[in-house]
Amino acid sequence: MSNEGNRVLMDNQSLLKRSRPRSCRPVKKNLATFIPASLYHPTSVVVLDDNESFLADLTFSLNERLSYVAFSEPNKALDFIERSYSGDEFEKAFSENFEAQEYGLKATEHQMKIDFSNLYKKVYNPKRFMETTALVVDYEMPGIKGDVFCERLQEKSIKKIMLTSEAVAQIVVNLFNNGALNKFISKSMPKYKRIINNLIEELQKSYFLEKSKTIYEVLSQNASFHLRDPIVREVFNEICNTYNIVEYYMIDAKGNYLLINYKGKPHFFVICDEQELNEFKEVAKDQKASPHILKLLVEGKKIPYFISNSEFMSASGNTWEAYLHPAQKIEGQKNYYYSLVTDNLLGLQTEKILSYNDYLMNVWPPS
Repeated sequence: MSNEGNRVLMDNQSLLKRSRPRSCRPVKKNLATFIPASLYHPTSVVVLDDNESFLADLTFSLNERLSYVAFSEPNKALDFIERSYSGDEFEKAFSENFEAQEYGLKATEHQMKIDFSNLYKKVYNPKRFMETTALVVDYEMPGIKGDVFCERLQEKSIKKIMLTSEAVAQIVVNLFNNGALNKFISKSMPKYKRIINNLIEELQKSYFLEKSKTIYEVLSQNASFHLRDPIVREVFNEICNTYNIVEYYMIDAKGNYLLINYKGKPHFFVICDEQELNEFKEVAKDQKASPHILKLLVEGKKIPYFISNSEFMSASGNTWEAYLHPAQKIEGQKNYYYSLVTDNLLGLQTEKILSYNDYLMNVWPPS
């Protein structure tokens, strides 16, 4: 496929070409209150309307960084959603204590183990961007109404936006109240296309946040989970904006993250609080680390990151420097130190990671 531009797929296979920018920067919002999901990556939106001219006009106005597939035939849209929907990557991250489960006890951090590798290894899945997380559907369609179409998808976590006319407002309200619909918007509303773009972005993020709920319930019991602090969240989101981060994956229970930018370059967000840094300093001292390393730790100029506890315990005075990374201080509910690391901390096979840029240029639209 040519990378001159990207394409909008119609049922009649007509293609509408348009160019896309070479960089992708998320829209800034309230950075302190926005909680990052434990896993997030760009996904696809299905747009369904039987009027092909309206469909072409609507999709042309969608965010030019968005992966979407447009259909004028409901059956084809439903078939695509069935093939592209994936909702189990979060469940794979958990290993529950079966004894607690047997006696009906609530899972706690000690009773449930989170395998974070099952989250961040999704970067190797080249089809992750094709996953359908949102639907924009017209209500008035021959053969099947938009409300019936949405009800067929009610068992899935896909977020749904319905385009309506004033005449069917009450039907749509009932659908919304029954949980079969997330948002609705009238085609007669001024600037409704801009509103649709905002709603898609909001709902795609909420899709992953809802999937992260169980993980956050487990980690909220951990005093070292630093993303509970809104100031830390603000810094995290500012980093994502600044470095064109379009996907991120939690890599441990402290809220350290693998970040992937638009071109597929990995970064790592690593953080510890002042107490943890002091504990690192005491261990480094016991392991005969050099005065220079101890000074860096005491002054908070560098912080260490160890992939595992065994790696931490096996470190020696001579090897501590290899684990240190330049740090900056965050003054929040307590003092934190963080680093944005470009070293490949997890030993990722970066050649196997399809970037969002390459997906849009060479793979999109999915068929």
